[in-house]
Amino acid sequence: NTGPQDVIAIKATKDYRYFLTVLASMDLGVTYIPMMVDYPDPRVEQIREDADFKLLVTDELLASMVTADLGALPE
Repeated sequence: NTGPQDVIAIKATKDYRYFLTVLASMDLGVTYIPMMVDYPDPRVEQIREDADFKLLVTDELLASMVTADLGALPE
């Protein structure tokens, strides 16, 4: 769970899931740190130490969270 005082980092491909994550962060009042997908692990850890983010949002995490079949949505 994240709240208004929390910080998250987003290291994901810029697609609709990324956009939804940014919008959800803004809605919750959570500070987010955008990261390039190709940042190496040492750079991510350096940012973690500096910013003390609570959650690292990756493509894998987003894929497990967003599982809706968009073709099955009603018209």
